[in-house]
Amino acid sequence: GWMREIMCLHICPYSRFQSAMFDKDTFTVSYDEKRGESRGPRSRKQDPKELELGDCIDCNLCVQVCPTGIDIRNGLQYECINCGACIDACDGVMEKMNYAPGLISYTTERNLETSSEQTKVVRSKL
Repeated sequence: GWMREIMCLHICPYSRFQSAMFDKDTFTVSYDEKRGESRGPRSRKQDPKELELGDCIDCNLCVQVCPTGIDIRNGLQYECINCGACIDACDGVMEKMNYAPGLISYTTERNLETSSEQTKVVRSKL
């Protein structure tokens, strides 16, 4: 575990290359702030709208499962290797709370800004 973290944070060049090729249509692991904020614990029976809370229950599972130890809720960070472990953890919590999945998801910055579900993927034909 310790060596894996050192490898991901200091040796692996993936994040450095990714940041050079990043634009608004790059798929990354992203947290939907509009939907998730403001964070706060609550029981399953409580309505988050009445408590003026977003869908994030601030359980920190996304941070606990992350191999690099980042909090994706603080925005995209260069340490993120896009493994998706936080997505799986968060979707499990959302399912238990009877909320829609996808609070953390593979999406683009443009989709988060426009609240769009669709991204047009253009591929060249050979």
